[in-house]
Amino acid sequence: MAKPIMKDMRVTLGDEQWIFRLSELDLLDAFALKSTARLTPQQLLDGAMELDPAALQALIWFLRFKDGNKQDIATINFRIFDLDVEPVKEEATPPPLDPPSEDSESQGGDSDA
Repeated sequence: MAKPIMKDMRVTLGDEQWIFRLSELDLLDAFALKSTARLTPQQLLDGAMELDPAALQALIWFLRFKDGNKQDIATINFRIFDLDVEPVKEEATPPPLDPPSEDSESQGGDSDA
């Protein structure tokens, strides 16, 4: 059975912070990850949550790459516990309020019964 895909995670390293949104990745992003880190987007997410060093390094490389920093992945180094990775929980959106119908307004007046 396939594991559910975690869609978003908040990533903080020192004074850098990102929201990694799987839903915003396109094929070129996925190919960049695959060719540079040899990881699929799901392997990256799973590995980051399991503190896999290759996934953590690839995650920071990718996030900086998306910010325009073309750093060699092999040069990325940090203390593992300086990195904070947490799932972003989807916020429940309340259902839209239904406007009162004309029937309920006309029946809501004074009742002489």
